[in-house]
Formats: sequence, C-alpha cells, structure tokens
Amino acid sequence: MKIAQLIIASAFALTANFAYAGELGDFCTTGLSMGKTIATDCSINAELDGKTYCFGNEEAKEMYMKDPQGVVDKATKFYSKVQFGGHCTTGLSMGKLIATDCSIQVSRGGKVYCFGNEEAKEMYMQQPKTIIKKATAFYNSEMKK
Repeated sequence: MKIAQLIIASAFALTANFAYAGELGDFCTTGLSMGKTIATDCSINAELDGKTYCFGNEEAKEMYMKDPQGVVDKATKFYSKVQFGGHCTTGLSMGKLIATDCSIQVSRGGKVYCFGNEEAKEMYMQQPKTIIKKATAFYNSEMKK
C-alpha cells in the first residue's frame, strides 16, 4: 500500500512541476514586453491560444490582461532578440553566469545584449566582437551540461 501511495504522490509532483512550464523561457511576459528579462517560477500565469505565459507578480498579470495579444506580440519580439538567455554578456565572456533583468542593454545587429551593470556594458563597448565571441563559447559550453 505504501508503494502505491508513493508512486501516486510522485506522479502528482511531476505533473505539478510540468503544469507551470511556460512560453518565452518562463520570463515574465509583461516584463519582456517592456524590454526586461524577469525570471519567474511561472506560478502566476495565464493561457492564450493554448500557451501558458508567466508573470513575476499579479500586477504584471493584470497589465497583460488588458491586452493579452498585444503584450505577447511585444514580448515575443523582444525575446527573439535577447542573447544568452538574458545573462550578462561581459560576465559570460569571463566565464560567469550572471542573471540580469536586461535593463542595461545594447542592441547590435538586430540582437539585444544584456549587462549586469554599467561597468560591464562599458567593457563590452570597448571590444564588442571579442566579448561576444568569448560569451558565445562559454554560454554554449554551459548549455551542454
């Protein structure tokens, strides 16, 4: 009997974990629509056309509810341009995974590069091609793990 209960509990836990997988990398959809990468656990979410969109808080969800398709369109457009999952580009070039909200950013060649602070952005501005090359190599190696 205990084994059956354990199996049922495990299946429920797995189902619960999958219930919150959202679109756009689980970033806050409203945040993305405003040009920011805000990580969420997707516990606050809404569905549109069979897809789940995540929010950082109830206020962000309320903003989304005023114009769901418009917010999703803006969010999708920004998300498609964000490089390295919103991590600090300069940090990646130094072998560090540093999450950012992408409030400090540079657009280059139709892509958006995020930075953890102004100093990191300035370092990037001095050698953008080198920083991008190193960041790409490190990020790709980390994503394979």
